[in-house]
Formats: sequence, structure tokens, C-alpha cells
Amino acid sequence: MSRNQLWNRVCTVCGASISGVEPQGFDSTCSRLLCRVTHARKTAQQLSAEKQRRRREEARLRKEQALAERDRLAAELQITAYQAFPAFALPAQQRPLVPLPENRKALFREHLERIIQEAFAHTDSAEAPSFSPAEENTNGQDEMSPILRAGCAVCQGRCCPQGGDHAYLTVDLVRQYRAQHPQAMAQDVYREYDSRLGERTYEDSCVYHQQQGCRLPRELRSDTCNSFECEELAELHREARASDGALLLVALNGSQVVRWSVCSRSPAGQT
Repeated sequence: MSRNQLWNRVCTVCGASISGVEPQGFDSTCSRLLCRVTHARKTAQQLSAEKQRRRREEARLRKEQALAERDRLAAELQITAYQAFPAFALPAQQRPLVPLPENRKALFREHLERIIQEAFAHTDSAEAPSFSPAEENTNGQDEMSPILRAGCAVCQGRCCPQGGDHAYLTVDLVRQYRAQHPQAMAQDVYREYDSRLGERTYEDSCVYHQQQGCRLPRELRSDTCNSFECEELAELHREARASDGALLLVALNGSQVVRWSVCSRSPAGQT
């Protein structure tokens, strides 16, 4: 930087000159706190806007790929008037099935024992939180659940690896179980969850993530597992409400079609 440039810098926020001996703030701002904060806020807004732009672009590309697969299948099966047939793009889980390692079983059992011991440390089971049918409906089991389940089945659980060796099981979940089963002892809860471990799981995924899906029934899963929706599933949840007919669900890995399925929804909400 030349001497003239050094002495003629200006703050990008307030426009004041920045002398060569004055401490420079972030990215050509002056040393005033207000300018630094303003610049940091503006930068954060720009990053957020760029992130949203990328998400919209990715969603557009996914939609195009799903529609292209719809058109290909329509031509292959000689289906007419297929343009009105909704198509939705979903992620695709592609991990291989492997034996569930003994060390992972041991880690899970240690976690299970710990949360059960903590939950039973309070002998009064009345302290356990209740779990009403109304709450169950908020955990992803509303009238759209058949379509959401179909979407998860096509994806096959790309989000499940986050469950790791703990499966999102918590002390509060055990307390909920106690509220529903007041006669259950600690060993009963342990057997309930331990007996559902299988011999094979998807590589480095949740210990319960197996070929037929989650080995836990919904009433034994965590609130996180029952309520989580990825961006693609949330989009399906929103847009599928406008359709009473069949939906084409396409699981994509980048631009590659991995799996697809047709989900039909009857007026009663059954598939």
C-alpha cells in the first residue's frame, strides 16, 4: 500500500478518513465501536441473505430434477395428463447396512442405564411428565402423517445418523414412559429399549436405524425424532396439503435419482 493510500482510507460505514496511525477496525472501518457493530450486522445480514439465496436455488434445482423424473416415468409408462401430477424431491440416505459393533452397543447401554437411573432417582413417578394424545399430534402425527411417513421411507433416514449411540433418549423420555406405565420398574424400561436393538444398522447411523426403518415404535422415540422435519420434508408437508391425489416422491443424491415412490392419499388421509 502506498503512502497516499495509507493516508486516504475512509471508513466504509461513516465515511470518515482513517489515518495511517489510527487502529483500523474490521474490513476498512474506523475504530469507533458503532461503525464496527454496524459493519458486523451488515455482514451478518449479507451472509444470511446469501444463504437463503443458495437454499432457494437448491430447492429450485431439486424441483426441476423431480419434475424431470416425473416426465421420464410418464413417458416410460405412457401416462397422459401427467403435468398435473405433483412431484417432490427428497434427500436420499445411502449408507450401507453393516453389523452393529459391540462397542456401539456397549456405549448405548451405558447411556441407557445412566438416564434410567437418573429418571428413577425420584421415587415419586407422579413427578414424571404426562404425554397426552394432544401432544402426540404435535409430534408429527397429524392428518398428514401418512405422506410424511412415505417421504421418510423414500429418503430412508438421512437425518438418522445424528442419533448415534444415544438415539436422542433422555431422562425426560424415561419419565414420560413411567407416566404411561406406572408399574414399570427400571429393569422393565431397560429391557423395553435394549430388546429393540438389532444386529445390523446403517453404517455410523443411529443404533436403531435399520433396513426397515427405525426399530422403535413412535411412542418410544424421542420428541426430536417424532417432530423433526428436514427442509425437504417441511416443503412436502406444506405443499402436499393442496393435493388430494397421488404424489411422486423422488429421493435424490445431487442430481442422481436414487429411489422413487408414488404416494396416494385418500380423503380419509390413508395411503
